[in-house]
Amino acid sequence: MRRLSRALVHSAIAGLFAASSAIGQELQEICPGAEDGTGALWGAVTDSDADMVLPGANVVASWVDDGDERNAEVQVGLDGSYTMCYVPLGTEISVYATFATMEGSPVQVTLGEIFLQQDLSLSMTGSAGGASNDDRLWMCIGGGESQINIQNTRLIRCDSNWKPLETCPKTELGQISAQAVGAGSGMMREMLEKFVQEARRLDANAVINPRFSRGSMSGEAVLIEVDPSTC
Repeated sequence: MRRLSRALVHSAIAGLFAASSAIGQELQEICPGAEDGTGALWGAVTDSDADMVLPGANVVASWVDDGDERNAEVQVGLDGSYTMCYVPLGTEISVYATFATMEGSPVQVTLGEIFLQQDLSLSMTGSAGGASNDDRLWMCIGGGESQINIQNTRLIRCDSNWKPLETCPKTELGQISAQAVGAGSGMMREMLEKFVQEARRLDANAVINPRFSRGSMSGEAVLIEVDPSTC
């Protein structure tokens, strides 16, 4: 289970966030105990295919705080709305919606004021369990519960029902590595993008035995042609 930051969803008062009435609301009314320098992210979650709201979906956010990776998760209310409290101001946040095994594409936002609207969507007819229409690289770090997996679902995939990728029948394609360039909150994402490119260059769809050291990552590029849940 993903570790959660202190975050609340208040679907019962979602109406307070209508564009015409959000102005003038106090943060403490929406997020009791909110500290200075934090705000609330709010919006609606919809099925992009049917243009319908998705009650019961989840919204996941992640960011870097003083070099440490943080994440928060809230559930969407019956009206399709969500409110995520205690989000830091002035920090780049990656946020996306999930429903069952499906995930929407992450969106990068920064709260410049205490309330920010960010509507999210995902496709309910997209590839939910198989990987035939999903070109993300398969890579599981810490069973998929690592911050690297959680924050980079646009690039890498690790489903909760998968067996360890190392146990799957595979074709070994060679060692790959990537080095970090520069610093800051985007360093890991840029390094991971290079890592994925290296795997694709070898026609790999997965990486096993990933290893990390200061400013670099490496692993074994492989081709797995079975469903990892069956390994």
